[in-house]
Amino acid sequence: MSAFKTRYYLKLDEGIRRLPKTFLSWQSNHFFRQFAGTKQRIIEALYDGGRLDLHGLYIHFDPKGHWDRKRSQFAVVDVVDAADRIDRAKRMAVVDLPMIIEAKAQRSQHRWRVTDADREAIVADLIHTGRRHKAIPILRPVSPT
Repeated sequence: MSAFKTRYYLKLDEGIRRLPKTFLSWQSNHFFRQFAGTKQRIIEALYDGGRLDLHGLYIHFDPKGHWDRKRSQFAVVDVVDAADRIDRAKRMAVVDLPMIIEAKAQRSQHRWRVTDADREAIVADLIHTGRRHKAIPILRPVSPT
């Protein structure tokens, strides 16, 4: 039986905080005033009981502190476009290095590399919580009034 989990973590200067499961839902009306109008780093953790994939992404918050879904959608399109450009450049008779370099720069605007320390903390949170390890604290959004 697979124990598939998807979690999102916000990478802050003071450490990692887990985002509530409902935050990235399309129906969510929660927001974080402290991040209003900013771009923050998040980690998407996909765990299936045997394999852990971590993806470093950027998330934008609108002026009220809500997740800016439109900017996230544009970022996904931009990353897919960059991957396509890299693939096309590699398939050319003569590899187009400038195209690959530009596409990697384009992709890096939306992705970042997760550190080993972040990986260890997330593994402990997903797998070892309660066995000598404390869970990563959940960042609580402000409920709309």
